[in-house]
Amino acid sequence: MKKNRFFAVMCGIALVGIGAVMLCAWAAGMGRTYTLHLPAADTLEKAVCTQGEERVEITDNGAVETLLALLEEGRQTQEESIQDFPVGADRVVTFTFFFSEGGASTLFAYEKRGRYYIEQPYNGIYPLAKEEWEQLLACAGWEA
Repeated sequence: MKKNRFFAVMCGIALVGIGAVMLCAWAAGMGRTYTLHLPAADTLEKAVCTQGEERVEITDNGAVETLLALLEEGRQTQEESIQDFPVGADRVVTFTFFFSEGGASTLFAYEKRGRYYIEQPYNGIYPLAKEEWEQLLACAGWEA
């Protein structure tokens, strides 16, 4: 009888300990801030904007700088991106930046339930004003 009681108490203590560790790990993730990271224009060969089947290449350095300025380096959010591609978005524009030295970086601008966002995969989901959305589309030569 004493062995059963001792075993039950030890199991209870272990469960409380595991719960405390999980709670601390969960709380540590709350309030985390994500920052949008964009490439420097002078490291890029081109930017490619894709919306559905439409594809626009931007090779002019000034136009690439304008696009990067619209996306705004350093935006911050507390909403984490855990996907390769936005989920449940109504209209998605993909921005792929090709580096002169090789490689690429991709991010998305999209509309979802009447709101607009920029999503950098595995980084953050950043709110976007409707005017900014329209300017991004115009930069690629598309209408809102």
